[in-house]
Amino acid sequence: MNSKTKHKLKGYIKVVAFPLVMGIIMEIICYLSTGNHIIISKVDLNSFIKNVFILSTSGVALSLGMASGRLDFSLGSQRLIALLVGSKIALQLGLSGIGVLVFAVVFGILAGALSGLIFVTFRIPSMVCGLGVALVFESVAFLYTDGAGVQFFGNEKLSILYSSAFVIIICMVAILMVTVFYSYTTFGYHYQAIRNSQKIAFNSGIKVFQNVMMSYVIAGALMGVSGVFDTVYRGSMSATTGMGSVAVAFFSIVNVIIAFYYSKFISMPIAIFSVTIGMQFLNSCMTALRINASGASAIQMIFLLLFSFATYLISQNALKKDKLIRIKESNDKWKEKNMAY
Repeated sequence: MNSKTKHKLKGYIKVVAFPLVMGIIMEIICYLSTGNHIIISKVDLNSFIKNVFILSTSGVALSLGMASGRLDFSLGSQRLIALLVGSKIALQLGLSGIGVLVFAVVFGILAGALSGLIFVTFRIPSMVCGLGVALVFESVAFLYTDGAGVQFFGNEKLSILYSSAFVIIICMVAILMVTVFYSYTTFGYHYQAIRNSQKIAFNSGIKVFQNVMMSYVIAGALMGVSGVFDTVYRGSMSATTGMGSVAVAFFSIVNVIIAFYYSKFISMPIAIFSVTIGMQFLNSCMTALRINASGASAIQMIFLLLFSFATYLISQNALKKDKLIRIKESNDKWKEKNMAY
């Protein structure tokens, strides 16, 4: 086994180890504190699975911009358009759950495309652009539903959307498709180049803004998928205004930030999925311990801080080792050269 293969294997082990270690630690804490396991019923298991896949899809959507230095505040409003307009039309047409999902994804794509078009046309900072777009999308969604939002609860035609197996299949397909886009397409190669240096990518002939547009479109589709299953899980989605949708886009921000470290070893969508499983163990443990939302947020931020500090120390230690190896190799070459004379 050569050094490159060993390095990859070590990276894969680190990616898999995160959810495993988190699961074991949280299970021990939960059992010692409450006398119960994190997952004690089928309802808990279904809730765990749905949360993982909902947060994974929205996390991948968020990462598409963050990885290239764009923080898109319009993601939550894109989800509003997808659900309150797209799914509402599907419900009015009497379509089944699959029809609702398709319409939500289509309108999510349209919302993402419009948001991206505004950004690449006017070239204003993504944060400012996102806030402006969010206000417009929120208003459109609110007016279309007369402020009533959308109701999924009790609709028998949507029964397929309540199936955990269906959630797993759809969200896994979405994550794998984005993984393929990341790793095996021209879009993915250009995306990685832009992520490393937008200026160099542009000078190399890469159509930067065309790639950005594609990122917005994919993010919109993913927000449509996550929005449908989140609405099914909650029963309804309310129409919000005054930038109330902005916070929705950042439910997965801690997972995405942690996943940036693991994306050195594996594709970003898979890294997000792995990290989300681990973080869901933490969330489930806090729920079992009856920690309120404010306390849970504080614990997540502390965990993020500790994780960032730990990975910084690991990175610095790796750099020191690499430096020592290079010095040793240089000294060995110098000795060999002198011995030859």
